[in-house]
Amino acid sequence: MATRVSHDLTTQSSPEKLLRIGTGCCGSVWADADSSKDNGTPSCIKREDGDPHRSITNEHFIHQLVVQSLQLNPRYARNFRIPLCRGFLNKDDEGWSLVLPRLPPGSKPCNALLSEKVQPLSEDVRKLLVSKFARGGSDQDAIINDKKNEHCLIRPYLGRRKKD
Repeated sequence: MATRVSHDLTTQSSPEKLLRIGTGCCGSVWADADSSKDNGTPSCIKREDGDPHRSITNEHFIHQLVVQSLQLNPRYARNFRIPLCRGFLNKDDEGWSLVLPRLPPGSKPCNALLSEKVQPLSEDVRKLLVSKFARGGSDQDAIINDKKNEHCLIRPYLGRRKKD
């Protein structure tokens, strides 16, 4: 059965390329460039195109588990929000035909996590994070002014697990 891909990630929404808003060990994270201006709840897609020993499937499972746990125990969810889990796109899913044209040329279908996009932090918050956590000797101004860091996010890390 095909997964329903969030409309804002598909060619039905826009022919414009998706913007890479993050990269990690599991893969790359993409969203519509204008989604931060949207009053709705924009989506992102995290592709399993990183380290072949990492699993988006595991991250999806844990994401669902966290969301379900908080739904069963809402009193614990007062001080933080978990992004909505919108689904899992298998590498063989026909939904890729609507997403691939918005990715860079040569992109191939792969497993992917579909979720609510975490909006970027303000420049003041990014500056505070860089001043607190950048390694000694780092050019903090260069980090803050680098366009690749414009979508600096604080997000839950759900996927990493050491295998025995």
